[in-house]
Amino acid sequence: MLKNAIHIKDFPCHMQGFATDLEKGVMYFSCTDYIIKTDLEGNELKRVRVFGGHLGDICFYEGRVFGTLLGTPKPGDPWNAWTSYVVDIFDEELNLLDQKEIKYMTETTKGENPFGLNGIDGITVAHGHVFIACSIETGEQYVNQAILEHTLDFEFVKLHTFEVGNTPFGIQNLSYDPMLDCMWITVYGPDKSYQVKDFLFKVKIDISGYTEKYKISTPYGFQPLDNGLYYLSEHRGKYPHCDGLAHLYRYTGNGFELVND
Repeated sequence: MLKNAIHIKDFPCHMQGFATDLEKGVMYFSCTDYIIKTDLEGNELKRVRVFGGHLGDICFYEGRVFGTLLGTPKPGDPWNAWTSYVVDIFDEELNLLDQKEIKYMTETTKGENPFGLNGIDGITVAHGHVFIACSIETGEQYVNQAILEHTLDFEFVKLHTFEVGNTPFGIQNLSYDPMLDCMWITVYGPDKSYQVKDFLFKVKIDISGYTEKYKISTPYGFQPLDNGLYYLSEHRGKYPHCDGLAHLYRYTGNGFELVND
């Protein structure tokens, strides 16, 4: 039986995403510059510092944890002048196995960039391909969300774009839902009048657009489970002492209900 809330504590920056391995009864949390492993009771099993930049969303697939990493800006540059765009690949004990450059982002941010791509964040695996959500600039003109499709060897396949409306920093979490054969994206709430007022979108598996949207805020993690259950996120605290929670919800077909004790 899944716990109604899993609570991780005392890390410097806010939670970025989480992923579960239900078969082995563990959960992984990305916390910007740490990755944390717990059991499904919330007991911390391991914590590892991640170096070289901003660790974003994570996903679990076939014994490996995939996490998007934005390279640290050079001294004196703006906070989002990322120096690299890679996916870190960890084993189940959080040992770093490999880093894969996302060449499409490197080339785009140096050249033509009609969608305002700035970084990478959400990540998931679906139908044998890796999908990586792009962060975007927050100017009013950027109304499309963008997702990069790659093979499992990180060969670029396709750029998918679909109109949602402008969101602060683009997609935060990207999750494949095998039960519904769709994807879910989470975004931050609006901080400008022109930005969308919804936070969670159900996206067609071909990534041609969304079919449902909800005003439920979960930009720090979103994880489909079994039997219509999901973990949604909550952030608490301020730098350098932050906490994060994964709350259990049930999808009703037209919304989400918190599962209470």
